[in-house]
Amino acid sequence: MKHNEQLKPCPFCGGKGEIYQAPINFRLGIEDEVYWVQCRNCFAKAGNSYSEEKAISGWNRRKKREMDKVEEQLEAERSKAIIRLGESKGTAYEYSERCTLDAYEKVIEIVKGGRNE
Repeated sequence: MKHNEQLKPCPFCGGKGEIYQAPINFRLGIEDEVYWVQCRNCFAKAGNSYSEEKAISGWNRRKKREMDKVEEQLEAERSKAIIRLGESKGTAYEYSERCTLDAYEKVIEIVKGGRNE
């Protein structure tokens, strides 16, 4: 679609969003064009809108305060994972704790990338 270059990455998985239009069905009395944006990876979607611009705006909008809270929680869990990694050095749990820490760092990166500037 023509507006895909304006779409931000998915706030949940970082995937690419795509805009869709519901078909008009005059026989059923549906005469309005309805648009929405949906992630091609995880299928998250923004609510329906009667214009492409509003659908794009809805998809691109991020709630900064909520994202800040999510980031704070992730950072706290990341800190705990760092402590657990240090405590597990040389044990059978070290690899598992390293994987956990890596996962937190990737999710934090996605959350930071999905914010409105």
